[in-house]
Amino acid sequence: MTVDQKKTHAYNVTIQKMFSHEGANGEVMHLGLVKLVDLHRIYKDMGYRFFERNIRYGLGPENAVNRAISRSLKSILLEGKEPPEVFAFNHNGISLFAETIEYNDGTCHIVAPRLLNGAQTVTTFAGFMESNNDNPKLAQNKELAESLFVLCRVITGAPQSFVTTITINNNRQN
Repeated sequence: MTVDQKKTHAYNVTIQKMFSHEGANGEVMHLGLVKLVDLHRIYKDMGYRFFERNIRYGLGPENAVNRAISRSLKSILLEGKEPPEVFAFNHNGISLFAETIEYNDGTCHIVAPRLLNGAQTVTTFAGFMESNNDNPKLAQNKELAESLFVLCRVITGAPQSFVTTITINNNRQN
């Protein structure tokens, strides 16, 4: 007999300037700026399970959006041409669904996160970090990677049909 026991993942992540907006039927949208390294850590731990509600995944490294993200990361982390703060200004943001979220002084405890939109960002960052792992400039600028934030929406209290609609609408951007 095979038993499929899925682990419930929970993470503490840094989210700056968090605020919430309530929907008509109990849905809540929490908004703030999340560290890209925290999203990378979740992806490394959960793997593609983190993307199981995303309809596009990463679309491959040769996609124009992924190339643009890689160029931005290179400019900030390897070349020092731009400050890390500019990344959040140039990025559309990501959307997550979570069973629960608790915010306390800049740290969020997120239970069962799923990426609805933003897989390209997460997979491109992971690929960039992996392909530059031996680059001494990346090692020197490790603290800059900790300063990369993206706009983040975390949806809670929503039924599956509502989450599916959000996912489809968020992924119509390209």
